Amino acid sequence: MMGSEVHAYKRTVELRDGCKIAVHDFGGVGPQLVILHANGFHAWAYVPMILHLRESFRCYGIDLRAAGDSDRGTVPLVPKEFGHDVIEIIDKLRMRGCCVFGHSLGGASALVAQSYDPTLFEAMYLYEAVVTSSKEKEAAYQKESPAQKLAEMALRRKNAFASAQEAVSHLSKKPPFSRFHDLALQHYVGHGLLRPKGSEVMSWKCDVKDEAEIFRTFTPMFTDSAKFDRPMSIARGTVAVGAHAHLQEAAGAMAAMIPSAELKDFEGLGHLGPFEDPEAVARSVLEFFSKLDRQKQYREHSRL
Repeated sequence: MMGSEVHAYKRTVELRDGCKIAVHDFGGVGPQLVILHANGFHAWAYVPMILHLRESFRCYGIDLRAAGDSDRGTVPLVPKEFGHDVIEIIDKLRMRGCCVFGHSLGGASALVAQSYDPTLFEAMYLYEAVVTSSKEKEAAYQKESPAQKLAEMALRRKNAFASAQEAVSHLSKKPPFSRFHDLALQHYVGHGLLRPKGSEVMSWKCDVKDEAEIFRTFTPMFTDSAKFDRPMSIARGTVAVGAHAHLQEAAGAMAAMIPSAELKDFEGLGHLGPFEDPEAVARSVLEFFSKLDRQKQYREHSRL
């Protein structure tokens, strides 16, 4: 793998409720690419992907509210608020028309934002976004309540470590973290823990109660496919395990419903595929966006 050293310039965007959002500029050469993370994670966990992506993109990782270096704020942790957050952040950064990579919660937040404002993103790459393909599927999901299972898992997570090294050692022995790329796990822990002043232990920056609340309220929702006309790649793993398993079926259904979307399968990866094989996912992202760029150049050349 290419050099693993990475630095980022951090700036803060203040939202409508006074919530301060951390935006990490990881650098790179090319068009702007925004990275939106999964619930319980943060932008730095995607560094193994970013090391590849920044060869063709200027990469910006956003810590969504209640995660990473961002505040929790005062608004409810519900889909519409995350969607409004994304629109507000992109506009305050003057990045309208950029591309986006969204994973799970991040993918759903991007879709909600794009449904409110169809010109926000030029193109989207979504890995197992938390959406469903119909109102019936949404109702069935809520009845089965896997979101509650995820919330309970979050609340049971170990939340006190003597050091980051102890956290890495602990998590590396437990699925799903045992499947993570080493660098993804290191950055997830290294930038995900803090030691409160006067405390002898480190705890997660993302409060487990907030993580659980997002799981409960961010149940996969039906998103009207007619609202999307920008190019979109909908990616999914093929390893269906646990409460996230339904998202693979939803990804296929959504790709079939949206004329501008294509479906990408990752053999052997699960819901957390971007952390399991970040190079493979990054390569797919680059191929998708570069293909769009070639098509755009062809259309412009044809007009001459």
